[in-house]
Order: sequence, then structure tokens, then C-alpha cells
Amino acid sequence: MPIKLKRWDSSDLLSSFTLLYLASGILLADDHKGITYLSSAKLEQSDMKLIWLTDNWLYHPGDDSAWADPAYDDSNWESVHPSLNLRRPYPKDGWNGNGWFRLHLKVDSTLYDNPLGMRVRHYGTSNIFLDGKLLCKLGTVGKNREEEKRFYPQYPRTVIFSGGEDHVIAVRYSNHARSRYMRKLLGMGFSMNIGHMDDAIAVKLLWSVRYKTYMLIILVASLLLGLFHIILFLYNPKQKLNLYLTLLSVSFAASALFNFQIHYTSDPNIFILFLQLAVLATVVLVILQLLTVYKLFYTKLPKLFFLFAGYGIFVVFLLLYPSSKVSVFGSWFMILGFAESARVGVMKGLKRKGGYGIIVAGLVILFISIVYQMLINFQIIKPIGDLFMAYIYGFLAFLVSISIFLAMRFAQTSRNLQQQLVQVSKLSEKSLEQERVAKEQEIARRLLEADNKRITEELEEARELQLSMLPKTVPQIPNLDIAAFMKTATEVGGDYYDFSIAEDGTLTVVLGDATGHGMKAGLMVSLVKSLFLADAAEMGVISFLKICSKTIKKMQLGNLYMAMTLLKIRDTRITASVAGMPPILIYRNQEHRVEEVTIKGMPLGGPEGSTYQEFNRTINPGDTILLMSDGFPELFNDEMEMLDYSRVKEIFEEAAQKSPKEIITHLKEAAERWLNGKFQDDDITFVVLKYK
Repeated sequence: MPIKLKRWDSSDLLSSFTLLYLASGILLADDHKGITYLSSAKLEQSDMKLIWLTDNWLYHPGDDSAWADPAYDDSNWESVHPSLNLRRPYPKDGWNGNGWFRLHLKVDSTLYDNPLGMRVRHYGTSNIFLDGKLLCKLGTVGKNREEEKRFYPQYPRTVIFSGGEDHVIAVRYSNHARSRYMRKLLGMGFSMNIGHMDDAIAVKLLWSVRYKTYMLIILVASLLLGLFHIILFLYNPKQKLNLYLTLLSVSFAASALFNFQIHYTSDPNIFILFLQLAVLATVVLVILQLLTVYKLFYTKLPKLFFLFAGYGIFVVFLLLYPSSKVSVFGSWFMILGFAESARVGVMKGLKRKGGYGIIVAGLVILFISIVYQMLINFQIIKPIGDLFMAYIYGFLAFLVSISIFLAMRFAQTSRNLQQQLVQVSKLSEKSLEQERVAKEQEIARRLLEADNKRITEELEEARELQLSMLPKTVPQIPNLDIAAFMKTATEVGGDYYDFSIAEDGTLTVVLGDATGHGMKAGLMVSLVKSLFLADAAEMGVISFLKICSKTIKKMQLGNLYMAMTLLKIRDTRITASVAGMPPILIYRNQEHRVEEVTIKGMPLGGPEGSTYQEFNRTINPGDTILLMSDGFPELFNDEMEMLDYSRVKEIFEEAAQKSPKEIITHLKEAAERWLNGKFQDDDITFVVLKYK
């Protein structure tokens, strides 16, 4: 049976979902019966290039130095799991404080005389022998708790196999605190893995950096949210939701902080302390989340909330007398609490208008992230890429959704107040000299008509100038079918697209979006048009974006910026960079799916030193590329609901196998249906390129 490997060691059981880890235990796999095999091939194939030595351990109680001898006959020893966890094979006569463990290895010749790194984590003290020779002492082994002097290793020990393929690792182990560790951690033994020394050290450093990064993300994001909403609460104490959201953000930061601190200690006593603090903070977090959700949808707290609060207090009470029951009750408390929040939010939120949909979205994201996290923790699935702590982003999404909802509510209240002030102002106006007012209005009307006529003529001239800057026809490329479309929100828009073909046949496509509309936006388009014609065909995508940004910055145009997508196509290769524009969508004809390419970058004319990213792709026959300005995905219908990027992908996928002109027609019709007669707020521009 092949070895199944896991990414986390015993301390990592509490990394992201503490109680669920404890409830699930450590899932490990068997090796060949009785003997564990080590080879370079297995190290290369294993997760993180480390092999866990978990099975085939033999155990004998007592303490005899002769048991370190590799030739000693241990055939009558019993098979146990070194974690000394009651859920695993456990000594049949129990644990009396001292014992020896032996593991028989067959080592491939590719590992002979090659320094390997062995990592050991234990809760007691141990002497480790390799082929009868003392490898290391991890603390002082004693016959009682007073004699034990514990040492908790953090770095790998050097192991060198030589002299044939058969080897024996013997561990002299003592732990006289059985009741303490079995009650609080469910285990009291040790775990061991082995790999190349560089890999063993790299794993320690890699996960240390990742945990610090996750902790920084959570602490900064949640505390900033908490600070923002406590200021709003102090400004308006009647809005209790701001206070709840502040407390929720702080408790989330505390829960994450205690969970992450577990990974920076090897001392079980400190480990247990942070575990208890993490459980306490998590209980508070669940209760505050329920309180926030209930307050959003109920005028009075339901009785179910007090039932959950009592359940949470019971879990906290169990911390005073730690046992395995904490993990069971705590796990169910979190699962039921999050499930109840999702149930209330989805059922109530879908029935209401006025922004409640954003809360539903946040709860759905949170629920999906927790399900995903549970599947990882129970090792049903492997993490997608490095996303092994998805619940962090799910909970942040939930916090942000409530923050956005409160901001929308505040904005709506401000609009209502403004309307009321206008109505009061109208009611207070008296009818003063109606004839004089009528004459003044007539004079003003005539002046306004004359001014409007002048402005209309100027805007028409500006519009004709802007349209003259757009290409009259799209390039005719043998292997490409191209179509483009632009609809401005005002007479003079801020969108711009263009094409250029270099001498070597490389096609350069640009799609830009200047800030605002009108004459200022037209000025920006004129400037970018000049730069594009002069330099774009001969320069790389990043170089062109930098020179454009530098030129715009030097012109000191104030708050005028230009977002831009720049794409170069040569044969079947595309190179692109983006400065503040929507993602590039690529329909993969063979796979019948839409690939979303998101590239971050500041709009042109932004802060000096802004950097831009470049991406490259291979395009196959039948593939279609869609470039667009943000006017399309950010369309708002008459219910103030945004079309958003997920719907755009679906709309594009529906027509992606058609010709570019038909695709654009499909996109235009989708926009009209979404607007349903509502005024278009922003310019809409498409460029579609399809490989024949």
C-alpha cells in the first residue's frame, strides 16, 4: 500500500479550525506491514518532500538499554501508535510512564551517506538511537515526573544511513504526566518525520512565513474594520450594529491570533494555554456573529439566541476542566452557530430589498469557505494551491458584507434627509411678485437656450473629434477575426480603443478608460492616442504603460487618470498588461470554459514608482478574447443591482462560439435587458478577437 502523506504535523492540528481538528484526529496511512521503506523516489513524491514515520512501531514497557541494539529480538513486542492517542493502537496494559519504541527501516541505496533531517515533536522526554548509536537526547528521561527535564525541539536532527539497507530507530521515551496530556490533548506521545535536511528546514521556514502572513492579513483587516465602525458608533450611538460589528471584528482578530500563536511554541503547556484562549475567543466570535445576524433581521432577539449563548457558556465552562469533550461540544457549537447564521441570513435576506443581498452573499461565501475548510481538515480533499485556510477569507467577506450594507443604509438615510430638506424648503417659499419672477425666468430661459446651443455645438465638435480618433476599420489579420464597439454615456466619453500592426506582424490592441466624461476625458484620450501611435508598436507592454503614466504625470492634469489594457498578439502567443482595467476573458474552445485573467496595476498617471505585471498565454484555434471597459460589468439596473463580473462571464460564455460581431450584439442586448430603460451611467466598450 503506498504511503499517504499529510501537510501538517501534530501542532498544526489547531492551525485554522482548532476544535474541528481535535474532533477529527490525525489521519495517517499504513506502510508495508512491519517494515517502513525509505527511498529518494518516495521523498520526491511525498507532500512537502517529507515522510511521516507513523506506522509499524513496536513497543515494550520499561527501560533497558539493550533494547537499542538493532540485533535485539523484538518479535514479541506489541504494535502501537507513537502518538499514544486512545484513538490509535494503544498499549494494551496502558502507559506507566516509561517505555521503548522500535521501528525497522529498509533504506534505499540512493539515501546512503546522505545527510537527512529528522523532525521530532513530543510531549515528554526521549533518547533516540539509530542502529544502537545515540542520535540525540531530547530532554532527560526519568523514572518519575521530578526526574524528567523536558526539552521541546524546533529544528531537525541530522541522520545518516550507512552500512546496508536494514536499520532500526529506537526511542527511549518517558512521560509521567499522562492524565494532564490525555485530558487536554488526547495524546502524550511523539511524532516523527524525515526528509532531506534542506527540505526539512525549508518546511519550517515556509509555514512560519505563511502563518505570519495570514495573521497579518486578519489582524490588519479586522482591526481596521473595527476601528472604522467604533468611530461610526461613537458618532451615532443609536446605530448598535456598528458596535456589534466592532466587537465581531475584534473577536475574530483575537481568535485568529490565539490560533496562530499555537504554531510558534513547542512547549505543550503554552500550547494548551493558547488552545484554551482560542476556544474562548471562538465561542465569543460565534455568539457575536449570531447577535449581529439576529439584530439585522429581527426587532427582538429570538429565544434560540439565548439557547446558543447558554451552549457557549457551557463550552467555556468545560475549559476549566479540560477533556476531549471540549472538542466535541465546541465543534458542534461552531458548526451549529455558523449554520444558524447562514440560515437566518439567507432565508430573511432573500425576502428583503435595500441591500440585504450583500449580506446574503457574505454569508454564502462564509458557509462555502467553512465547508471547504472542514473537507480539508478531515483530509477529504487537498487544498487548492495554497488556499488551506479559506475560512479566513470567508469570515472577512462576511464582515465586509455587513460593513458595505451599513454604508449603503447610511447613504440611503442621507438621501432621504436631503429630499426632506428640499420639500421643507419648497413649502417655506412664498409667492413673491410672480410677474417679476416670470420675467426673470423668461430671461434666464433664453440665456440658457443660447448657452445650451453653444455647448451642444461644442460638444458635437468634440464628439466628432473623439470619434475621428477611433480606427475607421478593424485590422484584417489572416488568423484573426476582430470586432469592436463603443457607446458613450455622454456626448464626449472617456473610453478609447485602437490597433497597431508592427513590421514583424505583431498586432497591438489597446483599450482605455479615462476618468470622468466630457472635455477633460476627451483631452486624455487625445494624449494617449498620440503616445499609442508613436510608441506602442515598437515597445513592450510594460514599457509602454510606464512611459504613458510618466507622461501623464508630467502634464499635471490634476485628478485625470487613464486605465488601460494593452495586448500584443504574435502568431498564437499573446502578451498583455493591465493598469486598473477589468479582467481579460478568454474563452477556451477545446475546454468550453471562460478563463478570467486578472492583472493588478494602478491607472496611468498614478503615484510614481507604480509597477505593472505582464502575462503570456498561448491561444488555440477557436479561442476568443474579450476586452472591455468597466462600464459593462458595473451597469446598475432599476433596483440598483450591479451586473457584476460573474454574470459577464456567463453572458460571454453563452455566445463565445459565435463570430465577434455576433458576440458584441449578444453583449449589447444583455446590457439593454439589464438596464430595462434605465440611463447608462458609464461608457461601454468591447473589443473581441477570435482565432480562426
